[in-house]
Amino acid sequence: YTHIIDQLTSGEMMSSEDTALEQAITDYNQTEKAIKPDTLYHLFARQTIKTPENIAIECQGRAVTYQELQVMSNRISSFLEEKGIQPNEYVGVIVDREIETIASILAVLKIGAAYIPINPEFPKERQSYIVKDGDCKVILTAELAKTIVSSYKESKRESVAVPEQIAYAIYTSGSTGKPKGVIIKNEAVTNTILDINEKYSVNETDRFIGLSSMSFDLSIYDIFGAFSAGATLVMIEDQRDIKKIHDIVKEEKITVWNSVPMIMEMLVNYMDETENKSNAGVINYDELPELRLILLSGDWIPVHLPERIKDHFVESEVISLGGATEASIWSIYYPIKTVKAEWTSIPYGYPLSNQTYYVLNYEN
Repeated sequence: YTHIIDQLTSGEMMSSEDTALEQAITDYNQTEKAIKPDTLYHLFARQTIKTPENIAIECQGRAVTYQELQVMSNRISSFLEEKGIQPNEYVGVIVDREIETIASILAVLKIGAAYIPINPEFPKERQSYIVKDGDCKVILTAELAKTIVSSYKESKRESVAVPEQIAYAIYTSGSTGKPKGVIIKNEAVTNTILDINEKYSVNETDRFIGLSSMSFDLSIYDIFGAFSAGATLVMIEDQRDIKKIHDIVKEEKITVWNSVPMIMEMLVNYMDETENKSNAGVINYDELPELRLILLSGDWIPVHLPERIKDHFVESEVISLGGATEASIWSIYYPIKTVKAEWTSIPYGYPLSNQTYYVLNYEN
């Protein structure tokens, strides 16, 4: 469609071509799909009933099942109910890489409230601004959550979360220099998650690696892409430790990777430098990791990176994704199969289900 877009934006389309153009755009945006509106909490809760003994999270040598994670979140829900938190109110969550952080997020979502993730590495001034601007009624930390889990009884109340409610607000840098809260509803983000999981057959045998900070919206898919399928989320302590990431991918048999391109590029650089190859340069296929799905987004993808990825993860699908935080993680996708020699960038891609691609000229 590149030539059509060029003609459209330049205003040079001839009237005889208008019908063809309209049809091309209409065909491109045939994305309607029957995805039932849902909530992030219910994606998890239903899977807890289905696979209670599956491992939900592995982190720093600890592991909890879906059932155990639900018990933890129900105890934190009791605390939030005691504090009088109401549906549609905001709760700040200091997003340390701990199992209790995930339990806190689930607890907030269960009672129909929305969470605001706050990166503990942010300057204190920025953290304070987010808490005040987001009108956070309570701030949950991993340490507080541990105390709550050890001392509170489970809340037995049914979840009051509904798809139309806000699920979270993520603060981005903002065009003014001040952090800006981006509000996302449950029904919007679950549409994205369920669509990706269906497109790529994500299931309870999958193992996700949790690379992104939970103050970044890629983490929403890491957590709930896994939880909605009964899969396991393997959380890492430091995304800058590429050797550790490499070892986890291999030893923990990771199957789903989701990150900005730079981290994957760091990984393949490391593998090029260190992995065992024969004198003839032949890869030892018996030692290849089991990654089958690689999702790259958030930045420009180097044109030669997909081919380099395939050198190490031969059976993997490499998918380019994109979209603003406002569009519920992603709005477009492009499966990267063959990169043509003349390409200077990876194509932008196709609209995800129930999303629409608009091409505007300077007057619109």
